[in-house]
Amino acid sequence: MEQKPSFVWLWRESLVVSAVATYGVCEGTAIVVLWVLAAMNGVFSPETAGAAAALVLVWGTWYFVMVGWILILVVSLLVAWVRYVVAVRRYRRWTLREKPSRA
Repeated sequence: MEQKPSFVWLWRESLVVSAVATYGVCEGTAIVVLWVLAAMNGVFSPETAGAAAALVLVWGTWYFVMVGWILILVVSLLVAWVRYVVAVRRYRRWTLREKPSRA
């Protein structure tokens, strides 16, 4: 028989995935914002590439620390809740199949 699903276990699993995805979103946002600012100011050149990369990492990490934890919490709770609902429905269907029918 299948084990009953645990919301806490599903949430912990979703927390790691959400943290990685949120960091990617924050770094991507930093890249887009700095790219737009550089394009507006006309500062694209090979000499500024290293400074731009460092700025993206610093700004993206700062954004992740300041805003990312909220996104991680919201996204991980939402994903865990959806996975929990699906797992409970699957568990109920599984236990109904194993019960003997009353004839």
